[in-house]
Amino acid sequence: MLCQYKDCKAKYRTKIPFQPAVDEMINIEMKNEHHHDLKELEQIPCHGLQQEIKDLIFPLVANKVKPKKIEKILQEYEKQGKFTSEKMPSLSQIKDYKRNYNRKILALETESQLTGALEEFIFINSVEEDVPFIIGQNLSSDDFCLVFSSKALLRNVLIQSSRCRVKFVCLDGTYKLTALGFPVLVVGTQDINHKFRLIAMAISKHERESDYQFVLSSINYFLKELYDYNWEINLLIADGSLAIYNAGRSVFGQAYTHGMCAVHVWRNLEKKISSYVPQKHRKEIRYDLKLLETIHDSKLFEVGLNLFQKKWETKVSDFYEYFITTWVDSVFSNWYKGSIPPGFSNNNNTIEGFNFAIKSKYSDWERLKLSEFISILKDIIKDYSEATSLLPFPSTLTVSKETWYKAQAMEKDSFFKEGETKFFWARLNGKKNRKKVTKKMVTQYSEAKKAKSFNHFKTHVGLWVVEINETLESSVCSCPKFRSFYYCKHIIVCLVKLKRLEIPKEYSNIQILESNAEKGRKKKATPALARD
Repeated sequence: MLCQYKDCKAKYRTKIPFQPAVDEMINIEMKNEHHHDLKELEQIPCHGLQQEIKDLIFPLVANKVKPKKIEKILQEYEKQGKFTSEKMPSLSQIKDYKRNYNRKILALETESQLTGALEEFIFINSVEEDVPFIIGQNLSSDDFCLVFSSKALLRNVLIQSSRCRVKFVCLDGTYKLTALGFPVLVVGTQDINHKFRLIAMAISKHERESDYQFVLSSINYFLKELYDYNWEINLLIADGSLAIYNAGRSVFGQAYTHGMCAVHVWRNLEKKISSYVPQKHRKEIRYDLKLLETIHDSKLFEVGLNLFQKKWETKVSDFYEYFITTWVDSVFSNWYKGSIPPGFSNNNNTIEGFNFAIKSKYSDWERLKLSEFISILKDIIKDYSEATSLLPFPSTLTVSKETWYKAQAMEKDSFFKEGETKFFWARLNGKKNRKKVTKKMVTQYSEAKKAKSFNHFKTHVGLWVVEINETLESSVCSCPKFRSFYYCKHIIVCLVKLKRLEIPKEYSNIQILESNAEKGRKKKATPALARD
């Protein structure tokens, strides 16, 4: 703690060298209580903005002048002699003053003001399918949490659970939508083709376990009231938020898989790699971690993790300890492909895309008053409810155009066939051409769990294994694409070779795959109106 004035000797710090007990009282005595006379105050420079500077800044901030413009105006005042150069504030001080001013002006609306903003919403009685209504309301003098949805959005839970093999839900909290920085909590799901489907949105004062639990419980309550449906899930994807994890466990129990967004994992790993790992090892350790992420089997992942420990524990001990503590021996260990049920990605990109869309389309990247944002929230719920009615959940897989093209491009690649329905393809690993798959490579793959070093392990698992069944939906592949979408180019090529599937005519691009363009520069165009 410091005195307000610079160069004052009345500075002190307090440090407790032990952990006090719960019922133990600690008395701290202050011996530096003092006062400065007025003459002394005029000579001592003060911390922060002085009052005369605040008087000059206040009308500028009140008229919504930007900080950089305020800085230029103050520089002109300084030249005019209105204050000395020592009192000139920095740009960051001006921004802080404006931010604090806005927080005072845009203070939290009282309960009556919130109630007025909520009058636009219709409650559950005789509500239509696409009309937004409040499914959860928790208002108090110092806290609030409001949950909004519609019948059409709540029905997304029922349809997703009936159309997809995995009952899935994703959660996230996003900011920069309200002027006071309140979080907006988003709950959604996906269809079989990975299209995001909104379930509910909430505006809350905090992003705590109790807030997420209130949101999930409100959804579950209305699913029972409207559709007599008990909400159960197999997979929940979120970032590394303990609040979401604890809320999910309290509402859904321990039976489901709590997936960790791999994008957030890599974002944190990159920071630690740049801090803890020497430059000469960074490229290699990134490649090894990427290999661990793509492993499709949990037992194989454990083998690879043990070999990863032997390779890196002594070379980069600090990074290895962080990696194991944070992303292996914790509740956020389900970030690799094999830990997520097939058919869904190991990231939260769909809900992150939704957060980006509402900021760019509805708020135009501006931070709104709470009452204004609640009005916009009504439009968001209504628009996504109508979109749900126009775009029903698909019941079958839709293979993308790019996958058809890629499957045709690899028809001539080397592969190994074992029996009638088992195929082995070599990984590309950033190369244009695949290696020729041999019997030895297949044997090494089957003995990957016996590898003695991580480098041997990398060569042993350098194949994609495809097991073909009667249909595209029932076939299985070990590649990451299959883990996310239930189909991949390897399965399509195998089905084509077995004559169980034909490439659609609209995607059959022989001209693209086998170009007839002649070598050399093309002939220049004939000048206009020129005769041969």
